[in-house]
Amino acid sequence: QPEPILLLRLQATPIADDTIDLPLDRRLEVLSSELERRQLAERELKASQARLRAILDTAVDAISVIDEQGTIESINRATQEMFGYSAPELVGRNVGILMPEPYSDRHDEYIERYLDSEIPRIIGFGREVRGQRKDGLTFPVRLSVSEVVTDRGRLFAGIVRDLSDEYRLQNQIRQQEKLAVVGQLASGIAHEIGNPLSSISAVVQNLRRKISEEAVTKKLDLIEQHITRLVGITRQISQLGRPMSPDRVSCSINAAIETGVGILQYDKRAKGVQIDVDLDPDLPLTFAVPDELSQVFMNLGLNSLDALNTLPPTRTKRLEVRTEATDSDLGPTIRVIVEDNGPGMSPETASRVFDPFFTTKDPGQGTGLGLSVSYRIVQEHGGRISVDSKLGDGARFVIELPVLTSSRQADDL
Repeated sequence: QPEPILLLRLQATPIADDTIDLPLDRRLEVLSSELERRQLAERELKASQARLRAILDTAVDAISVIDEQGTIESINRATQEMFGYSAPELVGRNVGILMPEPYSDRHDEYIERYLDSEIPRIIGFGREVRGQRKDGLTFPVRLSVSEVVTDRGRLFAGIVRDLSDEYRLQNQIRQQEKLAVVGQLASGIAHEIGNPLSSISAVVQNLRRKISEEAVTKKLDLIEQHITRLVGITRQISQLGRPMSPDRVSCSINAAIETGVGILQYDKRAKGVQIDVDLDPDLPLTFAVPDELSQVFMNLGLNSLDALNTLPPTRTKRLEVRTEATDSDLGPTIRVIVEDNGPGMSPETASRVFDPFFTTKDPGQGTGLGLSVSYRIVQEHGGRISVDSKLGDGARFVIELPVLTSSRQADDL
């Protein structure tokens, strides 16, 4: 067999010219000193790089470095967590992978234009765009880009901040402002309507005692039905402006759901609807007004029943309510999911579903107050409520309420 070929790599360190004439032992000392200096510099460089990497990995914002071709050279840990990719999946890829269209298609164009004309199309702070995660979901981000000139050419450092929580908070504030404005009017309106209704109801009762003709009593029955409906509407209006009840106690959300769903099952709209309830038996307690929570779950259930009753009779109609304990930015959290397989909602409808007096029902069929009242109740209990729905794909309401703790109860008291 042929002899194996041994390949060697030689690495030399230049020595200053003035050492050529030195004795060999002296030249070896100089070489050894130079080698130690080089090794020390390399160790310091590695330590500095490790410190820089540690600092970048503690940043909450996603930081990435790309070259003039838009190729990702490095990323920090927040980039991986924010976008759902590992470092090997991103390094060496074009940065457009982190953006939806049209940003991904035009990003290289922005870089080329900047390099050709120095017009800062991509350089700047606080530009709001959309990011795209590995799973395809997009989310709002604030992008800041800066240029770094190196001996290898120009690099661009991008800092991305996830604005999802900020947008969610802004929406909650806007919703609270709407409810506050309506609440200022609600009590007065309910009072002005309620008093005449009480008088009309008394007159009807008086006429019923004096008149026994069947035709007349049927008309009186109809009047009473309308009075009952109007009283219900005024009660809902008054709840928009009503301050939070102080009678909060440690209570079981499961029990509140059982009360609300129990009432639903007697509603004529529940006929033909399969109602499934899956309650976590180990669910912790919360600090709340039980009747108000029951009202929330009843309102959500009625909303689902109304939607389900628009389906063809041959379609299976299903309403699911389930609970679970989880952790969120609220801390230990109780999550309630109310989900149906109804017709769903468009994005425009879903964005307004908690607005007071907003309804998609026919005139006389809904007041548009049930979900806005539910929103207020959940907010005042320190929780939040959201909806996820698509046309033709049902609706999913998620309520999150804080778990009862001794410190939280003391703060609320």
